[in-house]
Amino acid sequence: MSASEHFNRYHLRRTLFPWKFRETIEEVLAFAKTATVEEVIWKMDTEDISHGLPTLERVRGLLPALNESRERFAEVGIAMSINPWVSQGMRDAGWDLRAVFPDFEWITDITGIQAKSQACPLGPAFREWLAEEYELYASTRPRVLWIEDDFRVHRHRPVTVACYCQRHVQEFSRKIGRPFTRETLAAEVLRPGEPSPVRAQWFDFIGDVMCDVVELLAKRVYGKYPDVRLGLMCNSPEVSASEHRHWDRMMEALAGHHSRVTVRPGMGMYTSHNLHDIYAARYNVAGTLNNVRRPAHACTEVENYSYSRFCKSLRVTRTQILLSAALRCPSMTLNLYDHCGTPLRAEPQYGKLLAETRPMLDQIVAAFPIDGIERGVRMLSPENGSAYVHLQTGQKFHNLILRPEPWAETLQNFGNSITWSTSPVVAVCGQRIRPYRNNLEQLFSNSTFLDLGAIEVLREMVGAERLRQLTGITLNSVFQRRDRIASMEAMSDPEFGGPFGAEDPANAGGKIPAKHVTIDTAGLLTRIGDFTPGAAVRVVSWMMNADLERMLPAFMLFENSLGGRVAICPYDLHFFPEEHGPWFVNWHRQQQISRIVNWLFRGKTPLQVEGGAYALPIRTDYPDHTSLAIFNLSLDPWEKAVLRLAMDCEPRGVSRLKTDGQWEAVTTVRWDAATGCLTIESALPIEYGDAAVFRIA
Repeated sequence: MSASEHFNRYHLRRTLFPWKFRETIEEVLAFAKTATVEEVIWKMDTEDISHGLPTLERVRGLLPALNESRERFAEVGIAMSINPWVSQGMRDAGWDLRAVFPDFEWITDITGIQAKSQACPLGPAFREWLAEEYELYASTRPRVLWIEDDFRVHRHRPVTVACYCQRHVQEFSRKIGRPFTRETLAAEVLRPGEPSPVRAQWFDFIGDVMCDVVELLAKRVYGKYPDVRLGLMCNSPEVSASEHRHWDRMMEALAGHHSRVTVRPGMGMYTSHNLHDIYAARYNVAGTLNNVRRPAHACTEVENYSYSRFCKSLRVTRTQILLSAALRCPSMTLNLYDHCGTPLRAEPQYGKLLAETRPMLDQIVAAFPIDGIERGVRMLSPENGSAYVHLQTGQKFHNLILRPEPWAETLQNFGNSITWSTSPVVAVCGQRIRPYRNNLEQLFSNSTFLDLGAIEVLREMVGAERLRQLTGITLNSVFQRRDRIASMEAMSDPEFGGPFGAEDPANAGGKIPAKHVTIDTAGLLTRIGDFTPGAAVRVVSWMMNADLERMLPAFMLFENSLGGRVAICPYDLHFFPEEHGPWFVNWHRQQQISRIVNWLFRGKTPLQVEGGAYALPIRTDYPDHTSLAIFNLSLDPWEKAVLRLAMDCEPRGVSRLKTDGQWEAVTTVRWDAATGCLTIESALPIEYGDAAVFRIA
């Protein structure tokens, strides 16, 4: 971001209530003054007061209130934007709009179920209605006119997999020169085993349909109102991949003649019920920005559903705001209040929170501009990943959607930074490796961390002999923990987490020479690999029985003929995402995984953090500085943080950000010129959800 550019920080998303719009305008102005809100995004015809797809007559009736609010806001320097609640329709919620829009065609499920209030994006009547609606809203000259995240192919309840309407099927048949019915097309998309080529062609087709709509909106809006910007709320990268969103084409249309595209990555975590959902928020934002690939103004969505501190705490809200900035999003759209007309004063604490957080937030934004490069273990994010997934007989469409990469949360749990950018180390689970079939030589000439699922897929792709050449191991079989005895894992290699020293009391007479971690408390369905390591493989831990007898190799390391390093995890990480906290995450495992990561990086690890449980570490590099942010996602406070990171040269100085927005020098810094490693120790405590932020010059 250049010095001349200014992005409004807080964007309050507030429903415009037609029956009290002047009162709502004044209420929002008062709130904005105390909470330092610089932009108001009017949500139109929203949720509780929604009519589904509004008629154009209804939209025209809202324009005077929008014009009045823009003028009123301009008097005090506040920008106005507009967010229609629906683009195609969120869901059938008792609405039946077939008589209201008789020319529309309606989204149809892969099973034949048809929506009653959600429009097919290929229908000409719907497209004309949508373009005219957005023209009407653009006539009030908002700063940004948002396209909501219902602008997608799937998840339009009761329709879950769409759109298989007659128009879609016929147009696709014409395009590829092969006749289909809904049933025959569905059979090709869901074919078990090796995917039908038709699946990828279908995903490309529906991705093109969605781009066509954005290009139409851009033409109509920018043609008449060039100062308005179109913005897009983005679904998760995995959902976007299941409809093969053509990111470059869509972003070009969305940006139009503007220098930056405006996007809104969702952060999820609408409640505080699962505190570790913050990891998913980090995943969604970084994964989305990785797809944008052009100058962007990214505004995260911080949302509370259903709109009170009973649902989501102030602390978690603050954490998401700070995390947004550390993920290079300079603005936050805040959806904190209900759509029933409850006054903002019913929850005054949010305004106080926003004002108190602002000094620290502004400095984090300055330290993490959008053009930085995150450093860490790379997560693969194939944009058309669902086209490559192999289904088993009887599996449904939802099985095509790749789940978030389990390595992301696991590695961060232990204090290791991750990235979606280029990195010499890649971690991958399961079928996520399939889209890289033609790039395996490049992948394995660097460093890879593979779980059991990825090994199974790799063997299927290249055969057992090539698997041995790339990874050094033979996979004999796969079993579930309930079927074979595996009581514990012994970390036996002193360079990778074990053993206890001879002087340690636990090493009674040398009887217990290793550190042990439980397997017995893993879920009974946890899948485990039975491997035979080659002669050059280094086994750094072993599965043991109750009598401390070795049974099978566990974690293994190998250097292949391509010059690459490979680490093998014997467990299927995809199989226990909800279980790996209780049994997989512990201090011994942290040492093991972190040392394996350092080995994969050949001693040049971008960032490893110690100090407590459940870290969320971020490292972002710039030409003139490096910024670090360490979030504590444990309910226990961290008393201190120790950061170790590889640097090209000795830094000139290190500073840490205080909550008042001031930077102070950190003096407990050690530079090892021989290894190129910088160690930073900071004793200030980090409470749950708080961030320790550092800047290295």
